[in-house]
Amino acid sequence: MLLMRLTGPECPRCGFERSTLLASTERRRYDGRQLVSQETIERRECEDCGRRYQVTAEPPRDDAVAVQPIRCPDCDSATTRVTSSPLPVRYHHCEDCGRNFKSLET
Repeated sequence: MLLMRLTGPECPRCGFERSTLLASTERRRYDGRQLVSQETIERRECEDCGRRYQVTAEPPRDDAVAVQPIRCPDCDSATTRVTSSPLPVRYHHCEDCGRNFKSLET
């Protein structure tokens, strides 16, 4: 597992603001079938003093963009993978029919 180095919330022990993200967990509460609340809990380790702590991450932004999965133009399958991505063009491979195709990121 590769850990990503991020600038994060300050350490409760020393106040240092660089930490390593160790794990991330989403908590969702439902009332029947309706989603009532959702939060992300992050476990972090301070890069200065080594203390491990957890914080509640910021909720997703309202201006986030929903992304539709890329579908194969031949068989309409969503089981595709990116083989190369020299932006703005991405090259894909369909796992179902084996066709290679490209998409343009806008």
